[in-house]
Amino acid sequence: MCFGVGIGTVVPTLAINEKSSLVSHSVNANNLQHIKKFLIIMNTVMLILSAIIVLFFAIFVTDVPPTPPTKAQHMKSIQKDEKQRLGFIQTSKQLFFDKTFLLACIVFGITV
Repeated sequence: MCFGVGIGTVVPTLAINEKSSLVSHSVNANNLQHIKKFLIIMNTVMLILSAIIVLFFAIFVTDVPPTPPTKAQHMKSIQKDEKQRLGFIQTSKQLFFDKTFLLACIVFGITV
């Protein structure tokens, strides 16, 4: 997707020149060259900034945060560490005795 956006930005600046039929005759060639140079410089600067940001994220951002973001993720990591795998029936029992889940079922069941 990014490659297409880059091509879509650069190609029109390269396609428009002083001999192009897309340019009206009221625009002189000197102004057109300045606009073309400005667009190329602007796109190059944006490319460099984007590359720096992508490299920053590729180097410093990890898959897993240092601490679990939620209580559910924390519980999942504890279960994974203990190698404790619950069956479907046991998991369902835990779910149906959870107050938060029951409250959500009641609230959304009433509104639907």
